[in-house]
Amino acid sequence: MRVPERTSPANTGFVSGFETFTQIMSAVGVAIGLAGLLGWVLDSPTLKSIQPGLVSMKPNDAVGLVLLGLALWLLRRESVLPQRRRIARGCAWGAALLGAVTLTEYATGWDLGIDQLLFSETGNMIWTSHPGRMAPSSAVNLMLLGIALAMLDRPGRHWEVEFFTVLAVLISVFAYLAHVYALELLHGTGYYTHMAVHTAAAYCLLCAGVLTSRPKLGFMTIVASETPGGIMARRLLPATIVGPALLAWVGFVGQRSGYYGTIFGLALLALAIILAFSVLVLWSARSLYHVDVERERAEGALRASRERLQLMVDGAKDYAIFMLDVEGTVHSWNAGAERIHRYVEEEIVGRSLSQFYTADDCSKHKPQLDLATASREGAVEDEGWRIRKDGSQFWANTILTSLRGDDGRLRGFAVLTRDVSERRRIEEQLKDANVELSKREEAVKTALADVTKTHEALKSAQLQVIQTEKMESVGRIAAGVAHEVKNPLAIILSGIDYLGEHVNGDATQAEVLREMEQAVTRADRILGGLLDFSAPRTLEVRLESLNAVIDQALLLVKHELDRGRVSVVRQLAADLPAAYFDKRKMEQVFINLFLNSIQAMPKGGTLTVKTWSRPASDLVLPVGSRTSRVVKRAVPVVVAEVDDTGIGIPEDLLRKIFEPFFTTKPTKKGTGLGLTVAKAIVEMHGGSVNISNRGRGGVQVLVTLRTKGDIEDVAEAPAADR
Repeated sequence: MRVPERTSPANTGFVSGFETFTQIMSAVGVAIGLAGLLGWVLDSPTLKSIQPGLVSMKPNDAVGLVLLGLALWLLRRESVLPQRRRIARGCAWGAALLGAVTLTEYATGWDLGIDQLLFSETGNMIWTSHPGRMAPSSAVNLMLLGIALAMLDRPGRHWEVEFFTVLAVLISVFAYLAHVYALELLHGTGYYTHMAVHTAAAYCLLCAGVLTSRPKLGFMTIVASETPGGIMARRLLPATIVGPALLAWVGFVGQRSGYYGTIFGLALLALAIILAFSVLVLWSARSLYHVDVERERAEGALRASRERLQLMVDGAKDYAIFMLDVEGTVHSWNAGAERIHRYVEEEIVGRSLSQFYTADDCSKHKPQLDLATASREGAVEDEGWRIRKDGSQFWANTILTSLRGDDGRLRGFAVLTRDVSERRRIEEQLKDANVELSKREEAVKTALADVTKTHEALKSAQLQVIQTEKMESVGRIAAGVAHEVKNPLAIILSGIDYLGEHVNGDATQAEVLREMEQAVTRADRILGGLLDFSAPRTLEVRLESLNAVIDQALLLVKHELDRGRVSVVRQLAADLPAAYFDKRKMEQVFINLFLNSIQAMPKGGTLTVKTWSRPASDLVLPVGSRTSRVVKRAVPVVVAEVDDTGIGIPEDLLRKIFEPFFTTKPTKKGTGLGLTVAKAIVEMHGGSVNISNRGRGGVQVLVTLRTKGDIEDVAEAPAADR
């Protein structure tokens, strides 16, 4: 039975209910089959034949019911895994094969040995022609239902599934009615075995499960639909199946009880059927009447809604709103579309969407791509050139939306187009203005950066001039003070020596004289530093080895290194080029640096000395370092690096380390002139001193010297800077 395909889906509530019903029917079928087998195992008449005097369920009947029930359970949903489908079809074909072999035995008279394969049965059982052999009607049902389940979900074959299932229903109902009416005539003469009552009931239930397993296919589509036909089918089918059978049974019972004769019973049965069907027809007609009333109301509301929608679409003069079919052909046209595209409805309906695209877009298949994107993603928005009827172009914003029904099938497309040429012109003007503004902003930023750079350079030069003048003033004052104080200190030191020779064993006097001597000696060292700081800038420059100077300086401080438990790591470059410098003064620089490092490691540590050479342009100073000056000339340089593992220098004091008389050492441990003098000596050689804290702790000092250049140029460069 082929049913026309509907566009509206089946009632989802009925579909879900049918699926549950199918599960229950398959489970009941398996349970009845297993109960029959259990009856044979336990030799229970109740399980085998319900009650004494009725035909029993044969073992092969029970096996067939179990196979059919398992197949129906595995196929209860449309989406089934391939492995489960193969198992289900195997069970279905097994049941069909069992029925076919049994029919072969009836047709040929052969005994193939399958009837009592599982259990033995005596030959005097009621309504049984062959011990253990199922009824021919049962064998036919096994074949019909087995083939139906095996063919389930095969494309275009569902009508055959329904046909075989309905045949099995008729056979099962006929066998069941025979038991209900207790008509011996319907049981046969005994040549054929009759179907047991619970076997007939199980087949009826399995047939119902097969029919409801696919509510979206065949005539079950009508039963599961919300149409008037579906409503009528759901109400009348159960009544037409159960009603006549029930009325006939009532009449039969009355006739057997002697209440009336056969003719009166038939008349009474006819009257009961007329009344029952009349009530069903009136009940269904009343329901259909209400359905029609509701449908007319819904159609009226739909018409009103369509009118309002049409008025809204026609009133949108600034928007082109039109519909396309699934192929992209214009189906409807509004007044806004006529104003923007300049086509009247009669001219454009039936033409393709590509009519509005430029030739370049059509060559790239843009209309087809837009339709495909909208169909796939639901909607697509695009801006680009579109063509009017007269061939002129305008910049359009277009939204293409796919339209789908409740079943998800594509019905067509809706197009909303707006002419945004004026907006695009304004946006282009704004874009040009923004570009010009960005250029001017960059110019202002560049000018501001130049001004800032110039200001920083001017500020640096000013600070350098102030520092230079300050240092020159300090130098002149220091020279005068040193010369005036040095001679009195020499006289005081001579007096202390004299008094020390005449102490006559007085320990207190000796201690006082020793402290006085230490104080005068410290003052003499300070004066010596002042004289070094203010001394004339003359050097005895020669081409010397920096590695040799470092080795000599380390040798001179070896006693301090050993006493301070400081180990030395030398990493001096073997191929270090010679440099122009005053050897004696450079030894003074490194001795000062080594002593500072030793004093910064009171608990011992490691002093690492490295040397290397590189172009001056490649010299990179550590971030946050304090430097005396930068080697400006593009000449090769040698670099000496002195690293210690001491306590480091606080960041807020790092900028003061080259100032005269500034020291981070405890009282009486330093004059505060060592780094100042070292800086002055290195700068006299045209080099630089850089001091920074190491990331791992301690201080790093970099001394940079030039490797070539005129001797006079090296000697006079610092004087020119000052």
